[in-house]
Amino acid sequence: MEQAVLLPALAALFGGHLTTLATDFRALLDGGRLDRPAVLDVTGIPHGRRHPHVFAR
Repeated sequence: MEQAVLLPALAALFGGHLTTLATDFRALLDGGRLDRPAVLDVTGIPHGRRHPHVFAR
């Protein structure tokens, strides 16, 4: 259910990358923690698409 419905919906909603979302989701389900970068570089993302990437991360 997660891989067929939830992850694709999240990827579409937040403009996220499905592979990253799936990996992060699996880590959390397994009781792990996510690494958080100190700085998120959005300079390579077009201006109108930056916010979804920031919020997804």
